[in-house]
Amino acid sequence: MKLIKMNEREYHAHEALGSSDIKQLLQNPHEFRQEKQTSKAQELGSLVHKLILEPEEFANSYYVLDNIDRRTKDGKEKYLKALAEAEAENKEIIDLATYQQGKEIAEAFNKTSVAKLLDKGVAENCAFSEIDGVAVKCRPDYFRQDKNIIIDLKTTSLAGGASALSFQKAVANFRYYIQASLYMQILNADEFYFIAIETQAPFMVGVYKLDISALELGETQIKKAL
Repeated sequence: MKLIKMNEREYHAHEALGSSDIKQLLQNPHEFRQEKQTSKAQELGSLVHKLILEPEEFANSYYVLDNIDRRTKDGKEKYLKALAEAEAENKEIIDLATYQQGKEIAEAFNKTSVAKLLDKGVAENCAFSEIDGVAVKCRPDYFRQDKNIIIDLKTTSLAGGASALSFQKAVANFRYYIQASLYMQILNADEFYFIAIETQAPFMVGVYKLDISALELGETQIKKAL
């Protein structure tokens, strides 16, 4: 399967179905094509992904907004100017506090032995295929072609969220088994690992692989959605 370098906006705009689309179809088909809002937690998660997986691309993707008092005339003008610059450069705006938090999380993660898993692979590439005649897509956080494994980063704001018990609940609640199964089918990968990263100090980390029954459940639900 050929991997393609594509930015996140292009990937999400592609009509093929990704794991988020499949989850939405299963949950509520009526809302499937509705525009989805990004939460603060998702915003932080995307930032951490960029700082860990593609730090060299950060400056090309983000515009860090300094602390600006928008209650003043001068502050409003500076804010509007920043928005215009970010839009012109096709960058996502983040506030200084979010950036500093994301940087702290990434620096803590990079000091762990788990960071060594993100070596000899490619980050944030896309792949497209068909299942049951339906176009599908995936954008693995990291793909180790030397070992044919997929690695996915999940940030959690919960205290103890990277523990085995908490992450097991997250797998069920957010149906991560659908993502793992879909990505493995598209890339014909041998294994799929989740790295759970807590976003609050001391930034604990856990590494998990789903068992065969979870992956089979994902495959069944994918077929239902398609």
